[in-house]
Order: sequence, then structure tokens, then C-alpha cells
Amino acid sequence: MRKFAMVASLLALPSGCGKVSVPLDQGKIWTYVTPDGEEFTIEISGKEIIREKKCSVMMVRREGKPVITRYLAPEGKGVREYRLTLGDVNLSFADEPMWYVRGPAEQGAQYGEGVTAGPPLGQKVMYLGTFEGEEEVTVPAGTFKCWRIKFKADSGSTFHLRETRWLCPGVGIVKISHDSGFNSCVIRLEGELKSRS
Repeated sequence: MRKFAMVASLLALPSGCGKVSVPLDQGKIWTYVTPDGEEFTIEISGKEIIREKKCSVMMVRREGKPVITRYLAPEGKGVREYRLTLGDVNLSFADEPMWYVRGPAEQGAQYGEGVTAGPPLGQKVMYLGTFEGEEEVTVPAGTFKCWRIKFKADSGSTFHLRETRWLCPGVGIVKISHDSGFNSCVIRLEGELKSRS
């Protein structure tokens, strides 16, 4: 039986709110269905060292091809993003990684700052994450109590990213809405969890 290294990050929430988790277990695969009935997957496809930090590689695949790849590592009460790839465009963060999600996770709490992106951006990226609140979400995989987190990042007119994630403890992303663009590379993705393994 094959064994996988297990890495998970849990964000402590206020009393009675439970926890928000971002499972980063190698080998995990989540399948989503779009409003048009098409499918895509999010999988933890392996590990990679970036700036001396062991990161989990979270890959979104549509029609078998990677469209978004995030390199994530737990830190304190959060998860940092060390690199983001949109299509074929690799956006590394030169001075420090961005927060993918960060506690304290309470309604209205925000996290964000400016980080300098390496090539091809080579400029400051401003980003902001907001915990919008708890929400019960029904998707093809069932009904889950989630935290809804809205994330946005901008670098002038060159780069933008808007993403809403519905995160459930021990499950991960239950629902996602993503819109990003870098020059002529535009990625739009919307889906609800269908199954996980």
C-alpha cells in the first residue's frame, strides 16, 4: 500500500465557529462540476522546494491540462502561496510569499498587503482576503458548513485575480469562483464539489 506524506493546515476560529482547513495531503483529488455540466479537478500533485520551503503543489486541471497551479505551505494560522502559475505564466513572489488564507478567521476579518512579484510581472501586487462569513452550501457532493472567503489581487492593468472560496473543515474547497487575467491570458472557473478521494 502506497503511503503519502500528510500535511494539513487548520485555522482556529472563534468559539463555536469550528475550524477552516486547507487540506494539503499529497494524492488528494477533488472533482468539481461547472454550471455547464463540465468537470475539472483540483489535486495535490506533489511537493516542491521553493526558497528553502517545502510546498504542496495544488493543481487545477481542466480537460486534463493544468490551468492554475499554486505552491502552498502552512505557516502559523494560515497558508502561504509561494508561487502561482496561470496557464503557462509563472508568477513568483520575489520578496515574500502571499497569504493564500490567514487567521484569525472571523466574519469581516481581512488579511492582505503588497508583495513584489518576480518576472514576468516584476512589480508590486496588492492583494486582500476577506472572511465574509459562515454559510451552509449544498453541492452535488452533499451539504457542508463553510467559510466564504473572497480574495482579490491586482498589479495595475497587467494582472488581476478575483476568487471566492467556500472552505469546509476536513474537506477543503467545496465551491469556487475564479476570474484572473495576465495580459491576454484569461482564466475563468466556476464549480461545485462533485466528489473527493
